[in-house]
Amino acid sequence: CVASESPRRLTQALWAMARRALIVAALVNVTVSKPFAFDDMAAPGPLTLQAHQLFYVYSAEDAPNARHGNATVIWRLALSPDFSAESPASTSELSRYGSVHFAVMPKPDFDAMVDSGSFCASAGSGDSMLSIRTNASDATIAVNPVSGNEFAQSSQKLNHTGVYVLAIANCGNLTGYKVLGRVGVLNPHGYLQAYDYGSVS
Repeated sequence: CVASESPRRLTQALWAMARRALIVAALVNVTVSKPFAFDDMAAPGPLTLQAHQLFYVYSAEDAPNARHGNATVIWRLALSPDFSAESPASTSELSRYGSVHFAVMPKPDFDAMVDSGSFCASAGSGDSMLSIRTNASDATIAVNPVSGNEFAQSSQKLNHTGVYVLAIANCGNLTGYKVLGRVGVLNPHGYLQAYDYGSVS
């Protein structure tokens, strides 16, 4: 039973699952730029990292049309009680919970940037956060913590061309909630897939 494994072995098993998700995503060619929607998705379990989507990102320097400047990650996310769960989280618990983190990071550097043995670290406030080795890549990484059941929108720039992966980490122990909202990458030319730009007349 997974729940009876040691924290180290549990982390390694969950890491292997995240890596398999990346491989499957690549094989079915779901590298996109349009927003990825979380439609009442069950939240990751405690101490779990999930890979959900691949985005192809253009920098303004490499883009054939850079009217929007460098690519921008746009977050609009919230957490909601999962009333189908055995023990749904309360809205007050979700408003105080700061251990859910979303990240968009370069796929080729994924292994170097995230420690498979310990991908969560203390945030110094009683919560934990996704730990990323930012010196493992010179590309920009976008990280967004989410808490509460009110939608919060924010944006962050990405300045390097390449394939990026959307990952979600639950670095705490809370269960019984869902993820709502969208994450998208606005490329310099818009939301059209980067490798399709120029093929539309």
